[in-house]
Parts: sequence; C-alpha cells; structure tokens
Amino acid sequence: QQQQPAPATTITTTTAAAAPPPSSSSASNVLLPFDRLDDEAALLILSLLDPQSLAKTAMVSRRMRALCDCDRLWQAVFARALGSKATMSLAGPARTLGWRTVTRQVITLEALHWRRRRVDGAVMPARCNFSACAVGMAIVIFGGEGQDTTPLGDVYLLDMAAPNPCWERVITPTDMPSPPGRWGHTLRHLRGSLLVLYGGCGSDGPLTDVWLLDISGGAPRCRR
Repeated sequence: QQQQPAPATTITTTTAAAAPPPSSSSASNVLLPFDRLDDEAALLILSLLDPQSLAKTAMVSRRMRALCDCDRLWQAVFARALGSKATMSLAGPARTLGWRTVTRQVITLEALHWRRRRVDGAVMPARCNFSACAVGMAIVIFGGEGQDTTPLGDVYLLDMAAPNPCWERVITPTDMPSPPGRWGHTLRHLRGSLLVLYGGCGSDGPLTDVWLLDISGGAPRCRR
C-alpha cells in the first residue's frame, strides 16, 4: 500500500495554535509591520523613544531618516527626556537651530563646539570678576572690577536673537536709586524681565544688599 505524505508543518514563534484569520469584527486588531504604518502613527511611536535611540533609528532606512527629520518629533522627544521647563527655556535657540541640534547639544558632548561671534555696539571697559546671566536669548552683565581695582556699577546687554548682535548699555533713570559698583556679586534671572542682584564687594568692603532690576521695554528700573 502506497504511504501517504506527511502533512506540512508550520513553525510559529509560540507553542499556541495559529489563530484563525481575523473576522470583519476584529479587523481593527490586526498588527501591521512598523514600516507599513502611516506617518502620523509612526511619529507617535517614535516620540516615545529616548534621544539616542531616535538618532539610531534615523539610520535604519530612507523613510526612517525622513521621519526623524521632523522638528516636531525632536521637540516631543526633548520634552519627554528633559521636561517642559527645559523645553520652554530653550525654545528660542530651537527656533534658530532646530530641536534636533538643540537635543544633540544638550544630550551629547561631542556635538558641542565653540564659535566666535563678532559683535558691535558700545565697547565695555575692561573688567574682571563681573557677573552675567541669560534672559532668553539676551546676555546681561553687571559691574565687575575695573582698572586699579575700581568697582563698576554699569549694566550691558547683548541680544543674541538680533540679526546683528551688539552690546547696548542699559542706563537707569537718574532720579531712581541704583546699586553701587561692586565685583564678585551674584546676578540671576528671576522671571520675565526681572533680575536679582546680591552682595559682592564694593569700595567699602563686602556688601549684603539685594536689588531688583527690570529690563523690560522703556526705561530700566532698579529697586532695593
């Protein structure tokens, strides 16, 4: 008697029996390969990656490279990795550089590099031991130690968001009090256009006073 051939064997990744073809009622549960997803679904999944994994994913294929060029995707990944506060504080540089570059500069050291910028405007007197802080894309410098160890009390501002950045001296009204010259002090951005100045060393020795400087539009204002 002629022997019947053995039935073909299907190899699956699990020991469970193969599921029957999905019915029309369960068609929405069908799993699709990642490369068959539409762009919006793919971007949603990619936004769950950490920055390093997203950078590696961009090298998988041309489509992945195109998807990973989306600035909105890198903004979402940056916010997920570093939080909303860091995202808001770097929104200015991101408009110029893009979120992918900002993320690389924050996450990885190899992306960092120095670049010298030419600036015009008022030339500050030479000084040391001054204090500086960033307010958005602007840099504010107060005081310092001038020639012959003279304590300085002037304020300069450099707006890096301007097409041609230049130093600008910030002059407070003469009829309002202003901090005496000092060096070795602390200057910090408090909120909005408000800065706080503390301590330092003046002509008569160490200082413990606190000043608020508002550099918003119009005449800058100081108050103790």
